[in-house]
Amino acid sequence: MRAAAIVLAAGQSTRLGEPKLLLDLGGRPLIRCTVENVAAACSITDVVVVTGPRAVEVAAAIQGLSCRLVHNPDYAAGMSTSLRCGLAALDPEVEMAVICLGDQPLVGPSVIDGLVRALSTGAKSIAQPVYDGQKGNPVVFRRCHFEALQAVTGDAGGRAVLAAHPDAVARVTFPDPHCNLDVDTRADYERIQRAWRSAVRD
Repeated sequence: MRAAAIVLAAGQSTRLGEPKLLLDLGGRPLIRCTVENVAAACSITDVVVVTGPRAVEVAAAIQGLSCRLVHNPDYAAGMSTSLRCGLAALDPEVEMAVICLGDQPLVGPSVIDGLVRALSTGAKSIAQPVYDGQKGNPVVFRRCHFEALQAVTGDAGGRAVLAAHPDAVARVTFPDPHCNLDVDTRADYERIQRAWRSAVRD
């Protein structure tokens, strides 16, 4: 089954007050670390990065990586508009979409490959990771849910589709709770920095 990844990188970082995707993480922009991990997943045939208010800077930050850029001019209307942009950019032969958050650089390729494998080998049509008992991201959707995802409005992603189809969800457990960290505040960024340094040492 062909699987593509959509990296949502069009947020306005209103809570942090500065562009979180461009923050430094081990000497590289945070968004570059995220996209590197996504592109390294052997199950992914295409990576689409959806940009918003910092499109030029994000493009420069991920230059040279194996991905495609799609700009969302309506980013201010919420995450759902970026999701639609990403889905519209996928090849018609793509059977699964992995919806990734640009501010989750600790999600490794093994997580993405494990989620895709769960859908490829089972009867479910959605796969969601569980980290230390907590449901998280990224989430993988089979094509049968693409229309419902494109119908989502406002500042929401696939949560409504997940809620509408509880019996279709395969939940896959991963051992590292740090994978679920994202950046909304300065404290979040500091936690990710500590976890990143620890992973590098290990």
